Amino acid sequence: MNKLNAYPEVLAVKDIKQILRIGTHQTYSLVKSEEFKKFMVPCTNLYSKKGLILWLQGKI
Repeated sequence: MNKLNAYPEVLAVKDIKQILRIGTHQTYSLVKSEEFKKFMVPCTNLYSKKGLILWLQGKI
């Protein structure tokens, strides 16, 4: 996993793809899941970095 400190607090899909080192199809499937919708910034296609960290730690 790439260093998360280098990324902004709000992540685009391409950022999540780079962080997780997964393909485009896998990334879009993941961000459309109910788990990821919990930390999506309303009315955007952006996601909270804090939410991603919590998800990676298994807390979401």
